[in-house]
Amino acid sequence: RSGLRPLRPEWLTGRTVLSLDVSREGSRVAVVSADAAGRRRLDVAGIGRAPGGRPQRVEVPRPAGRSLAEISDVSWADRTNLVVVAAEASGDRRVYQVEVGGLTTELPALSGPVEVHAGDGLRDVYVLTARGRVLVRSGNGWRYLGRGISITVPE
Repeated sequence: RSGLRPLRPEWLTGRTVLSLDVSREGSRVAVVSADAAGRRRLDVAGIGRAPGGRPQRVEVPRPAGRSLAEISDVSWADRTNLVVVAAEASGDRRVYQVEVGGLTTELPALSGPVEVHAGDGLRDVYVLTARGRVLVRSGNGWRYLGRGISITVPE
């Protein structure tokens, strides 16, 4: 489109963006990035906008989910919670709830999550596994929806 320009926040210099998700209200972005050594982190930053609403800058971030290693995917669940895929020390990938500025909690266990998306809240979480299975959170577990290669959750 005409007039679009990329935003290049200084805090991402020398880092590779692995995953990002803009909050539903459009005022924040959650970013999973890695440095040259492969160390990953999750940051949440405000999006500064021009008077007409056009994004102008990405503010200085705040770290989130610091206790997690090898974060690979992120999605906003609601105004204060993210869902992420991250590896444990054993290398097993798990899905976690990360409260912005708060606690990190493991969601019900499942085998081989690689991609996560949230619909409307923490009860509306979808996961794609390494074996191409699409699951949705159901009570204290996950319900199989079918096979897939990616997930898109309409707003």
